[in-house]
Amino acid sequence: MKFKEDRPIANPEAALAKLLEIVTGIEADHAGRISVGAINHAFLSAGGKVGA
Repeated sequence: MKFKEDRPIANPEAALAKLLEIVTGIEADHAGRISVGAINHAFLSAGGKVGA
């Protein structure tokens, strides 16, 4: 099957690498937490897709 558009992080290993890159670049809040919304936004902006 050929996809209509390029899917740079369709591979689970590539997606994991991208998530780790995103998380290491986000600052934690004063309690040491990282917002899931910030991670989701950055991942989707980088070309990630929601779903299985």
